[in-house]
Amino acid sequence: MIIETKYDIGHRFWVPRCVKRLREEEQEINDQVWVRQYYVYESYVKEKEIISIDVKCGKNGTSISYGILNIGEKYSELSQWYNESKIENYTKAEAKKLADKYAANYEEHFGSSDW
Repeated sequence: MIIETKYDIGHRFWVPRCVKRLREEEQEINDQVWVRQYYVYESYVKEKEIISIDVKCGKNGTSISYGILNIGEKYSELSQWYNESKIENYTKAEAKKLADKYAANYEEHFGSSDW
């Protein structure tokens, strides 16, 4: 049986991310220190790589999942498994543009809400 997969091992892609962060500003007025706290929405992108493919075949059809790692992380991690339909194949520029859009709308984004 030959099973076609949409992506191959070693395929890299970028994902948009936007996280809400707390910032503080200190200002001294009349010998008193005032602290202002506020939130900012920081946009960034992550590069991911497919390191394994899991194919399950049965009476009800075929399921393809991909084991994915973050590129450039400073710590070792276990791969995360994603269904083939949930992988969005963005370039770095496309992912950054989308992450900036979430930041402009004051929304956090860590990936598809369907995961």
